[in-house]
Amino acid sequence: MKKTDFQNAVEKTPSVSTAFQAGIQALEPVDRKRLDSKDQATGSLSLDETLKRALPNANRWDYAIGLKKNNHRERVLWLEVHSMSSGQSQLVVEKLNWLKAWLRDDAPLLNAIEKVFIWQLSGKDSSNPNDRRRSMQLAQKHGLRRIVGRLDLSSFC
Repeated sequence: MKKTDFQNAVEKTPSVSTAFQAGIQALEPVDRKRLDSKDQATGSLSLDETLKRALPNANRWDYAIGLKKNNHRERVLWLEVHSMSSGQSQLVVEKLNWLKAWLRDDAPLLNAIEKVFIWQLSGKDSSNPNDRRRSMQLAQKHGLRRIVGRLDLSSFC
């Protein structure tokens, strides 16, 4: 079977070259259950798990998922599954900034593929409305989409 652009980019990025997995297999089972239209995934990478030994103190991003697109190209959905508890919005933005720097400096082939950054809230969003509004504004300012509930991968293809 022919390798996709996403798979090639992962395999040619030294720090994650052996971490590509088919479909959404790189995601933790609990996180796989949060997704719909899983058949749209061309492959996945657990960035957090792969880099935790080499970069134990970094604010590592969770996952990358390659997605089929209608024009036969791919898009990479960079997914962070994280709570909305107090102070977590800023932490997610720090993780996003780390990811963008890592893509620029260490993963230029992955960086070249069209991408979308997603923060999927884990658990219930029990924050007050003002926290939610500030969180959404902060996410939007940084080009991050915040998703509550299940994530339908087909909406990003």
